[in-house]
Amino acid sequence: MSTDYTLVIHGGAGEEMMLNTDVIGVIEFALQTALTLGSQVLQQGGRSLDAVQKSVEALEDCFLFNAVGDTAVVGA
Repeated sequence: MSTDYTLVIHGGAGEEMMLNTDVIGVIEFALQTALTLGSQVLQQGGRSLDAVQKSVEALEDCFLFNAVGDTAVVGA
């Protein structure tokens, strides 16, 4: 099983709150959490689709994001 993969997410663009330095740390933490959850699926041999779903669910569960269609997996 290949462990060579790239998981790419984004939390949106142009939102005024993302320019607020007081919440940048919270936003970065939420994005890192979504990446970690998706990566765990891949590291355990799960399917790319399941990794994407896990990351999107994490973003959707966070009040900071509307994650529909915001995640993609590229690589092996």
